[in-house]
Amino acid sequence: MRTAFRTLTSYALDIKNSLTYTLSNSVVEGTVNKIKIIKRSD
Repeated sequence: MRTAFRTLTSYALDIKNSLTYTLSNSVVEGTVNKIKIIKRSD
């Protein structure tokens, strides 16, 4: 239980920011995935 609390405490700012801001890196991840698929097809 202590370890879980320490983990949540260390990520508190990141958790707050993820709930506050609606930014996402999904477009970048999709682009990287397409590049990987193209590289595999060669």
